[in-house]
Amino acid sequence: MCARALCGPTRKARVSTILQGETGLPGSLGGIDRRSGERFGFQRWVLGRTNGAWLGASDSVEVPLMVGGKHEILLRPHATERSPQGQVSLGVHELRIASGSWLPVRVVVDPLQLGQALQQLDQ
Repeated sequence: MCARALCGPTRKARVSTILQGETGLPGSLGGIDRRSGERFGFQRWVLGRTNGAWLGASDSVEVPLMVGGKHEILLRPHATERSPQGQVSLGVHELRIASGSWLPVRVVVDPLQLGQALQQLDQ
């Protein structure tokens, strides 16, 4: 059974990828704006270590990657539009970047593990 069907047609769910290695970029970046004197900072997801995309009507998701390599893939369903999200690890997979094209990866979702996560969210 597909993840979209298990989550239900109205539940939002995000598929996230987390790079397991280093990007070569710092873990965080911040500074002070010279004009305003205000502090600014960039979170790690802005620096390319994590990314994600919403699960649509199908079970296909295109997650933009900055760096190829081993990524943990997470399915993050929400109980409601504004609620906290659950999390189901779909394992660590080698995600590759090829110039001008995307290389698909098929990931299997454990229906029991996803069902437990959804049940916890709905309580």
